[in-house]
Amino acid sequence: FLVAPAVNQSRSERLDSQMREDSEQINSLEAQVSAQTRTLYNYRTAGEETEADAQQAQNTANSYENLMTVSEQYNSGEYTNATMADTLLNVNRDHLGDNGKALCDELRDSIYPGACDSYFSSGTEALASEDYETAIEDLGKVVRMDQSYNSGQAVYNLAQAYQGNGDNE
Repeated sequence: FLVAPAVNQSRSERLDSQMREDSEQINSLEAQVSAQTRTLYNYRTAGEETEADAQQAQNTANSYENLMTVSEQYNSGEYTNATMADTLLNVNRDHLGDNGKALCDELRDSIYPGACDSYFSSGTEALASEDYETAIEDLGKVVRMDQSYNSGQAVYNLAQAYQGNGDNE
């Protein structure tokens, strides 16, 4: 009777000591997992930022390529305003520097009026002949170039083309 309580107390102390060691080990592992999770999050965030920067760089390069193409086409005098406008619509002015913006504005001022006339005519003809896909495409280009073209008639005709195509939204 005297030995049993001492043995139980010794066993209890060993179990308590073992539980403390296990608890400390679990806490240490949880801290490591937490640190690894933060590191992984930081890598993912950095990767997303890098991907966004790469995409923006690609968009800038594409804008400059398109701008140079339009400039060459304009200087050659062999292309229609509509052809040059199609390429110029792919230039994102916000991705250009000051000189690029100035050239873009100059080309837009020279090319867009003639291209709007051409696309408005073909879009209106397509609308009249119920070729709604062509009307949407052509009038959409006019609206992208100049929303107020012909006192808003381009926007109105574009809306009619969408409605004729069954797209009421």
